[in-house]
Amino acid sequence: MLTLKVVSQPMSYTWNDPTNAWMAKLDRASVHITALHRDVSAFEGRAYEVVREPGENPGDVRLRLRLHEPIPIGFSTTIGDAVHNMRSALDTFAYHLAVKHVVRALTDDEQARTSFPIYARRNKLDRFFADRSNLFGDRERRTMMAVTPGWQWDEFLHKADAEFRVTREEDAQLSPIWTLHRLWNIDKHRRVHLAVWWPKITYWSGSDAQSHGWIGGDAPPLPGLRRQPRATSCPASNFG
Repeated sequence: MLTLKVVSQPMSYTWNDPTNAWMAKLDRASVHITALHRDVSAFEGRAYEVVREPGENPGDVRLRLRLHEPIPIGFSTTIGDAVHNMRSALDTFAYHLAVKHVVRALTDDEQARTSFPIYARRNKLDRFFADRSNLFGDRERRTMMAVTPGWQWDEFLHKADAEFRVTREEDAQLSPIWTLHRLWNIDKHRRVHLAVWWPKITYWSGSDAQSHGWIGGDAPPLPGLRRQPRATSCPASNFG
């Protein structure tokens, strides 16, 4: 019988050591993202076709985009797995900073209080560090504040002219880390994320005597989708 025992691994103080918890989690997120790209490519190769149909007027051609199957729910769960690993990497790094600061093993209560702070309001961020002054010193605090959402406002945007000034909340919500945190929170507590598909680049080529454009299509048979666009190519005279 095989018995697997999991023990805590000592952390290296080289931040990009691949054996560190946060680097291992980022590597795992990369595995999920690579798998998602592969699965999406396979889905795109079989999920749709473009069908040529005669239009209402002579010379008109309709190009109908037909979807044969819904987007697999597995795409959403894979996104959630990647998001969880990336968000968790931030928390494990914060834990590492606390251990490095106190230079000893953390108590259970201290471990529960370590996390990477993500707040839109500066007063909440300051309160976070004030309540954890025994875990994070000035160097650790400055390390996390240099990348946490809102750091640009803290450093220089608050000095901008009134015409260009934004609030700290607005600046924080533009951060990729803020988006990551929201996606993680939604996936963890509420629902899987909605995956959508649409044509990325659509173009037509032809003579100057032709004109092209999108018109509303019929409702597709797939649940959750309302309208399906149809592309029409016809002589320019038909486009008053």
